[in-house]
This record gives sequence, structure tokens and C-alpha cells, in this order.
Amino acid sequence: MVIRNLKKCFVFILCFLISSCSYSKVDDEQFKESGIKFENIGLYLGRGSLSQADFEQYRVSDRVIYVECGVMKHGNNIPQAQRPFPLSKEDSFNIQKHIYGLYEALANTKFKFDKPGIGRGMADPGELIFDFSLNGKFYKIHTSVDSVSDPSTLVEIKLKQTVQSIRSATKHSLCGLKDFYGINNK
Repeated sequence: MVIRNLKKCFVFILCFLISSCSYSKVDDEQFKESGIKFENIGLYLGRGSLSQADFEQYRVSDRVIYVECGVMKHGNNIPQAQRPFPLSKEDSFNIQKHIYGLYEALANTKFKFDKPGIGRGMADPGELIFDFSLNGKFYKIHTSVDSVSDPSTLVEIKLKQTVQSIRSATKHSLCGLKDFYGINNK
């Protein structure tokens, strides 16, 4: 009797997990059918450690991703490298698809992001700014790097996937940070 109830419970949990995973995943066809195109895509990451404070900044256009990275000193960003990278059709589609997943997750909830830090010091949670436009409307997310590097909600997971898709599109770690304080290049 106990084993039968455990089996029913296990089947119920498994069905719930499968249905919730499929809800949160945006497939390629669903995105293609939407016809949505996001523009003016920008990303800023700033976070400190014991030895220094780092930043990365990205601007995405149709065929090019512009990257600037370096260190922060006395409240100023000091670029160590700046470079445009060609953006493949696949990477462009992947970025757009991840933004669409984030956009959909935000549309289905009244989510409040964690307060950002200022990006300096080991105890500071860092700063993440992600912005884009859709049909002339501008959207901006301003939160902490730490909340995205260790996501606990669907919206934070979608934001992390979006950030990873942008960072990985360059195929290089321009300033040597393959992992930006817990946000890797997928």
C-alpha cells in the first residue's frame, strides 16, 4: 500500500516537473513564428573581487557584437580591450531566442529584481544592466550580478541564459574572463 502511494506520488511529481520544464523552454519554431525582432540590445556587467573590479560591456547589432572590457578604478571604467566581433546567423538567432524567452517570462509575472550593487568590492553583489527595444518600446533590467549567477526564479534563469548567449557569441574571452563571477560562456 505504501509503495503504491509512493509510486503515485512519484508519477505526479514527474508529470509536474516535465510540464513545468516545457512551459519555461522556448523552442526555435515558437520563436520563429512570433516574428519578433529585438533591437538596441545592450549588456553591462560589473563586479569586484578581492584584488580588482572588472567590467564587461556589449552592444549587439544584426551582424556585429561590440565588446569592451577592463577594470574599474575610483568609480571609472578603464577599458583594457575593445573590439567588434562578427555575429553569425546562428548566434544572432540564439540571442534573439533567449531574449524572447526572458520577455515571455517577464510578461507572465510581476517580478521584482534584486537591488544592484555598484560593482566594486568583494562583498558587493555587482551590477548587471540589460536593455533592449521592441517595436519602439525600450526595456531595461537593472539588477545584481550575484542574483543572476545563482538564479532562483524562472526570470533570473532566463536572464542568465540571455547573458550567456551574448557572452558566448564572441567565441573569445577578450579580457581573459571565461566566467564572469558565476556567469560562464555557454
